[in-house]
Parts: sequence; structure tokens; C-alpha cells
Amino acid sequence: MNSSSFCIRVAPSDSDTDSNAEGGESTASFAIRTPQNDADDSSDDESEAQSKFRPLGSSTSPASAWRSASAVPASPAAQSPSTAGARPLPSPETSKQAVHKAWMTTESGHGLSSGAQSTSEKRLQRLRQRQQLEAASLLAQQAALQVSLQLQQCDLDNALANIDADKQLQLARIAHETQAAKERAARDDAHIRHAREGERDRATPEALSHEEHVQQQWVNAEAQVQGFVGDASLKKARRDIDKTITLNVQQISGTRQQVAKKAKDLQQYLGSLPPEQCVYAMMQLMRRFMSQCEVQVSLKREFAFPLGEVAAAVLAAHPAAADLLIAKMHQGSPVAVPRWQARKAGQEAEWQDAMRFQEREAAGVGAAKRPETDDEYLARLQGCLAFYAAVLQSSTPGNPLGPGQAWHFLSRLLNGLPANRLTAAALDTFLQIAGFCLFKTFRQQFMKLLFYVDQHFLPDLAKVNDPDIRPVHSRLHTFMSTRRYEREPDGWRLPNSDTSSYDRA
Repeated sequence: MNSSSFCIRVAPSDSDTDSNAEGGESTASFAIRTPQNDADDSSDDESEAQSKFRPLGSSTSPASAWRSASAVPASPAAQSPSTAGARPLPSPETSKQAVHKAWMTTESGHGLSSGAQSTSEKRLQRLRQRQQLEAASLLAQQAALQVSLQLQQCDLDNALANIDADKQLQLARIAHETQAAKERAARDDAHIRHAREGERDRATPEALSHEEHVQQQWVNAEAQVQGFVGDASLKKARRDIDKTITLNVQQISGTRQQVAKKAKDLQQYLGSLPPEQCVYAMMQLMRRFMSQCEVQVSLKREFAFPLGEVAAAVLAAHPAAADLLIAKMHQGSPVAVPRWQARKAGQEAEWQDAMRFQEREAAGVGAAKRPETDDEYLARLQGCLAFYAAVLQSSTPGNPLGPGQAWHFLSRLLNGLPANRLTAAALDTFLQIAGFCLFKTFRQQFMKLLFYVDQHFLPDLAKVNDPDIRPVHSRLHTFMSTRRYEREPDGWRLPNSDTSSYDRA
């Protein structure tokens, strides 16, 4: 709508009078805008201002909506040219309704209905659930990673521990090998020194002390029976004792029934004698035991078990006789102590006397006696040691001798005596008879002893320049390699009775 102008005349000022004087009369014109013009200008300003704050996604701003709602169309009379400047304003109530309607239209355009709000809440809830699941998954991954790291650390620690253990075992093995090499070198030096200086007597202090003790007991027993032996009137009594002892020992056989009978007969007979005659009878019994060892056990080693069972039963009833048995065995050979006598060149006869070689009947009538050979001496020694080992391994209740004395004998032999044919034969015989009992009794300690035999005694034995050593070396090696000590020795389990007579019938 175009603006209307009114011409208002005003009084001229002095300046104007001067100008009017030149140019004549002048009229001042002012263009006064009607309310409609003001409204149009203000609407333009509001449009420019509201465009800056129009919400996103809305095609119509609240101000323009209010303006469109409040702009009531003018009547046809009002739109005539004569009434263009007299436009009426809307009432307050009409303006509020228009504004409310405009805002409702705008909010509905923004999608804030109840259905839209419910969908938004569900989306938000699903988003939160997804976030919670992702957080839980992340925590699980972190826990799994932590467990994996811990397992890797454990594996690393175990690997390091195994490496340390292997290193320690390797160091221990090296140390053991080094020590063994030093010991071998020391023994080689000792062998060289002994070869230069000559062989010497060998025995442990414990073995020498024990030998001295038992020999003193034998001397005391001889002094105790001196009156009985020197009395001529008691010659028949001495003969009766000798006959009874010899008969009972010779009647011992390899059955439990006969062993029990002979042990009981000897116990009762010795108990019936006076003290002096009982000591004499026990000394004679030890002599008969050694005689059976030299004759029968040396030929058949299994006979050592029944003979040893009878001896163990007698010693259980008379414990003092144990020293007499050992003393008589020592008198047969110093190797039974164990003790070794030096064998020097040019002194063979002296060495045989020191080693208690016996004289044997020479072939031919009227021939002089001869000293026994090395093989005969060795067989006699093996018979005595087999009998002694059988007594020590016997489980007879009250036996004063047992596996402890067997262990002492082996330790003294290995620590004190040199490796040669005689000492190796003594070791082999003792292990064949008592090895089973020693293994059951000492287990790991006995295995250590066998380890020493395998690592030290046998190598030293192989160095000896003697062709007769090979058989005994082979027997010892077979005994350990086949673990023969884990099985009962031959003849160890006695039958209850002798069935050979029934078989013949």
C-alpha cells in the first residue's frame, strides 16, 4: 500500500524570509506515514530478525505464523482507496488464540507427538542397552586379556624354573663328574705310589678293633676251659661232647624239619652241661661249623642256609657264643675280618702264613704236606663267608647277629681292602647269600653301596693284571645288572621235609 502525504504550512524564519524575498514564497512538505506504513516496516524488520532464529526443519517461523494469524483481512470497504489508512488492530483474545495455534502448528512440525516420544524413548533405551552390552563385552575382553597375561606369566615362570632346574642338575652332574675324576686320579696316584713303595697291610680301624675284641673273647674261653681240658680224668667227658657235637652237625640237612630238630637238640644239650663244659662244647661246635664250611659249603653253597639257621638258633639261646663264631672264622682267613696282608716279592711263604694258608696232604704215600693252592684257599674262604652271611641274614628270633653286622662287613671290605681276586671273590660270595636280605632291609642305602661297587671297585679290579680276575668280575657285574638281589637266592627257601625217599619208593 502506498503512503499518503500531507502539506503543512509553517511560519517562515528570518532565513526563509530572505530566501523568499529572492525566490518568492516557499512551502515545506513532510511525509507522515500512516499506521499501515508503520506496520509494513515493522513487519519487514521482524521478518529479518526472526529469520536469524528460525528453528531447524521449520519452514515458518513463530513470528511470521503469528503475523499471518493476526493479519485479519480487511473488509472490502476498508480496502477501498478512501479507507486505506484506517486499518483496525486485532483484539487481545484473538491474538492469543492465533499465537497458540501457531505454536501448536510449529511443535507438531517438530515431531513431538506422543507416538514420536514413545519411539524416541525405545530408541534411547536400545541405545543404552547396546552401550551396556558393549561395556560388558569390553570388561570381558579385559578380563580375558588379564587371564591370558597371567597364564603367559605362569608359563614364563615355569619355563624359567625348568631352565634353572636343568642348570642345577647340569651343574650337579658336572660337579659329580669332576669329583669322581679327582677321586679316580687320587686312586691312580695311590696305586702308583703303592707299586713304587710296595704293597702294605690294609684294614679299617673298626675292623681291627673288632678282630681284637673277638680274639680276646676266644682267649678268655680257652682260659675258662683249661682245667676241663687238662684234667685226664675228664677225657671221656670231652670225648662224649666231641662225639655229640659232631653227630648233630653232620646230621643237618636242607629241610625245615631237620633244621628245627637239630637246633632243638643242640640247645637242650648245651643247656644240660655244666658252665665249664658248656663253654668247651660251644668252642667245639664253632670248630665243627667251620669244618663243614670248608668241606661241604665250599662245594655246595646252598648248604650254607640250613647250617646258618641251626647256628642262628643256637646263638639265640647262647648270645655269648657269637663272638666265638666270628673269632674262629677270623682264624681261618684274615679276609673274613676283613683285613689284607701285604704280598711282597720274594716273601711268598711269609705271606701265606699271614693269610692262614693251610697244609694239605700231598699225593703219594709218605709224601710231605704241601700248602694249599690259591684256588683251594679261595674255595675255603668262600665257604666260610657264605656260612657267615647265612647266619647274618637269618630271621630267627633272638639272633644276636643280623643285617647290621652284614652291612659293617661290606663297608669295611670296600673301604679298607684293595680290589683283587681274593677280595672280589669274598664280596661276590657275601652278596650272593645276603644281598636279598640287605636289599629288603636297607633299600636305598644298599643301592648306594652297589653303585660304589659298580663305579669304583669294579674299575679298580679291572686294572689288576691277573687273568683269573675276569670270572669274578663278570659275576659281580651280572649280579648288579640283572638285579639279582631282588630275588631269593638259591637254597634260601627250605622245604618242610625231604621227599626224595618217597620219590625213590
